[in-house]
Amino acid sequence: MGSTGPGLIYASTNGGITWTQQTTPAGIKCVKRLVFDPHDPSVVYAGSNGSGVLRSNDGGATWSLLEHQSAGTQVLALDIDPRDSRSIYTAAFDGNGSDVGIFATHDGGDTWVKMTGSDYPIWELKFCRVGADYWLYAATMGGLRYLTTIPSDPSTPWENARGIAGMATADGFNCTAEDGRVVYYIGTSGGTVSTLSGAGRRLATATGTQNMAGGIYRSMVRINLLYLPLIRR
Repeated sequence: MGSTGPGLIYASTNGGITWTQQTTPAGIKCVKRLVFDPHDPSVVYAGSNGSGVLRSNDGGATWSLLEHQSAGTQVLALDIDPRDSRSIYTAAFDGNGSDVGIFATHDGGDTWVKMTGSDYPIWELKFCRVGADYWLYAATMGGLRYLTTIPSDPSTPWENARGIAGMATADGFNCTAEDGRVVYYIGTSGGTVSTLSGAGRRLATATGTQNMAGGIYRSMVRINLLYLPLIRR
């Protein structure tokens, strides 16, 4: 994956009929990701293919690079914790490819820590609301992974998704919550995966294999809510 450019950002205010180029720093490489701050729509982040993460504080009109990033950082995925706008997560590697993985900041980009408990490459990072919590998902070459909470130890292993989604190449991922259930989508290029046996979140592999066709797959999981009785005195 080359550090190609230029990194141009365009905005439309009429549903895509016309577009206006925004102001980005000189020399910015190709922009691949755009994420809005969940609490302030005027703050937008962009992940580039060779210049790292950029931020706009005026709705995307002007942009600047976040400080404290390795030179030539290529961003594959980018998301923000819905509960904390200063907690940003990227799947990235530096210019010479020597440092790869998921990187997290909890102070808006002043400091970063590497999370090492998941496979790599990671094609997508996404927070998804599950009940009253938010889980962080990573779409990897080795399947879909997730964290139910953000651990204090960055080397904590990620859990495997159920079924073939936990083993097949996950090239893309998205999710939404609706009517007491969570709907998951994965995009995959297909391939051969080990046959699964057992039950639960951590499945064991059997000796056989099965083919998985490329395409988009959907899974719907019901959220079990517990309602306690209201007692009045």
